[in-house]
Amino acid sequence: PPSALCWHPTKKILAVGWETGEITIWNEQDRESYEVQPIHKTEITILQWTSNGSKLLSGDSQGQIALWRADSRGRLQQQPVVQQGVGEQLNQVVVRTPSPTETANDIASLARDAVSGDESALDMFNWQKGRNQNSRMGNALVLGPQEAVCFFIGGQNGSVYYLNDMGKIVQQFTAEGPVRKLLYYEEKNILVTVTTNMMLTQHAVSPEGDLREMLKVKLSGKPDHADFIWAGKGILATCTGENVIRMW
Repeated sequence: PPSALCWHPTKKILAVGWETGEITIWNEQDRESYEVQPIHKTEITILQWTSNGSKLLSGDSQGQIALWRADSRGRLQQQPVVQQGVGEQLNQVVVRTPSPTETANDIASLARDAVSGDESALDMFNWQKGRNQNSRMGNALVLGPQEAVCFFIGGQNGSVYYLNDMGKIVQQFTAEGPVRKLLYYEEKNILVTVTTNMMLTQHAVSPEGDLREMLKVKLSGKPDHADFIWAGKGILATCTGENVIRMW
């Protein structure tokens, strides 16, 4: 049976993970399915596309993480660009979306490097400029959001890992129990972690992905029936098996 599902962020393409460790990509528009190279040997527990759908992250019940590059039809390359084991079942994954400030800082850095003679930076800056040639207002260059290619990943032992844009996986902290939910608030660069024993922690995220704890609180309610979701900008809705929905 299927064990994980994830829709492509912009196209009718569905990634399906199976209890056997297999991954299938279904392209609804072309009515085609593709089998992915069998890297995983146990149940697929997490699947997540990057924000533009150029890559797919997969993880399994033994802690194997793989990051795959995808083409425009959702077909994945034969071998993942990242493959690493962390030794615990993977329960949750969330994309770390760059904030508008970080996007602006990246462009400013590219401009400085280009002026200094860095040809690769010049090529990238010109590419970004070309993408936005129809979005100029006076002398101001209006830039669209860059693709989110970094992830936070939560495990059964409470570990929270960060996979950065260079493909490096680093354990950031250990929560007080198995990770049940990960949520990312991009406007403020905040990661929210909730464990199965209802411990909620809030971390500020640095541009490099490092975490600084800001808040830790024990939630009330029935952990077996709990769910958590963003209800608006910076507003977290919690449903914990009671007759109320709490907003944080």
